[in-house]
Amino acid sequence: MGWKEAGQAEKFEFKEKGDKLEGKLIDIKNTQYESKVYTIIDNKDDSYYFFGCYKLDSMLPRLVGKYISVTYLGKSKLGKSQTLKDYKIAVWADEEQTVPDGFAEDVPF
Repeated sequence: MGWKEAGQAEKFEFKEKGDKLEGKLIDIKNTQYESKVYTIIDNKDDSYYFFGCYKLDSMLPRLVGKYISVTYLGKSKLGKSQTLKDYKIAVWADEEQTVPDGFAEDVPF
């Protein structure tokens, strides 16, 4: 393991149903357009950033520092002409094991 610059995060896009990103949520930034950008570090110490949407923005801010899994479920209809991107968000919660399998105990942040 060595040092990586924080700016080396790779963009991740949820495009297809089932697209999934797992890791420790380490950062949230607001853009100049009032949207949020989230950064996750995975079990290989690779970091990824992705843009928020209504569902992500309503759940992820309180999960900073936690190990999470975000799975894209596709688009759901809200009405006749509106659609909403839907996600399944899971949080690691095992009292006996502090981090998920494959993650080092000393993952930064």
